[in-house]
Amino acid sequence: MRHSWLSNGRRESVAEHSWRLSLMAMILASQIKRKYDQAKLLKMAIIHDLAEVIAGDHWAFKAIKLDQQDKERLGLKELVKDLAKDAQIEIIELWEEYEENKTEEAKLVKALDKVEVLIQHNEAKISSWNQKEFSFNFEHGDDKCLYDDTLWSLKELVKEECFEKIVREFSK
Repeated sequence: MRHSWLSNGRRESVAEHSWRLSLMAMILASQIKRKYDQAKLLKMAIIHDLAEVIAGDHWAFKAIKLDQQDKERLGLKELVKDLAKDAQIEIIELWEEYEENKTEEAKLVKALDKVEVLIQHNEAKISSWNQKEFSFNFEHGDDKCLYDDTLWSLKELVKEECFEKIVREFSK
């Protein structure tokens, strides 16, 4: 389970987050003026948080940063150890490429990963928000979305929705 809450009041799973991220990547890739390997893009979106099954979800706004990447790397190796060698290699290489954030596919998945979290926060009840999330929701992922105008426009729309939610909730 992830830190984020769903609109129905239960916690979001890694699978739910990864599914929506994959759908966003599939749809938005055609709207961005860059070339993507669609299969690689979707595979990366599907596996990007797979290791959280073992390592757990690390809240991006926590004051103390743990060595989450090392925990996830070990968790991922544990998860894939019984797969065929070529499947192990593919999953680990895709995850590492995502973490390095250097390819077009990794940049898009990383940016959408940040935006999806914020969309989920906007859909959840404001009572589920941690106090730090009120400012976090306006800053999280800006650096990952700046490289493309379409992504930046999406991020700005999500920020606007967040602002409107806060105003609406506190005007009651």
